[in-house]
Amino acid sequence: MCGISGYLDLHKGVDKHILKEMTDMISYRGPDDEGFALISASKTLFAKGKDSCVTAVTGQLKQVQLASTLNKVDTIAANLAWVTGQMTSNDNSIGLLLNNRKLYDNLDNATTTIDSILVDVKKNPRKYIPPIKIF
Repeated sequence: MCGISGYLDLHKGVDKHILKEMTDMISYRGPDDEGFALISASKTLFAKGKDSCVTAVTGQLKQVQLASTLNKVDTIAANLAWVTGQMTSNDNSIGLLLNNRKLYDNLDNATTTIDSILVDVKKNPRKYIPPIKIF
C-alpha cells in the first residue's frame, strides 16, 4: 500500500526535512518501501527509493506540465482576487448590493410587500382583476 505526501512552496523551494517528516508520519501505511521524490517543473531533482511507489509517482509527475499548471493557478488566483475586490468595493453595482445595509433592508421590505400582495391576489383575485365580459 502506498502513502503519498507532498507540499508546494513557490517562494522558499523544497525543504527535504519537511518532506521526510511528512513521510515518517505515514510510515504505518506500509513497511515494504520508503522513498522520496523532489520534482521541479522540468526535472526530478532528487529521488530515493526502490522500484515501487516512488518510481511510479516520479514517472507520472514527470509528464505533468507543472509550469503551465501553476500559471493557470496564478491566473485563477488573480481573477478571484479581482472578483473579491469588486465585491468589497462600494463603487460598483455588485459591491453596493453586497455592502449597503440600507439597500439590503429596502430590498427585504420590498420582497415582503410583494409577497403579501401575491398572497392577497390569490385570495381575492376579483379585487385586482376586473371581471371579463366577452359580448
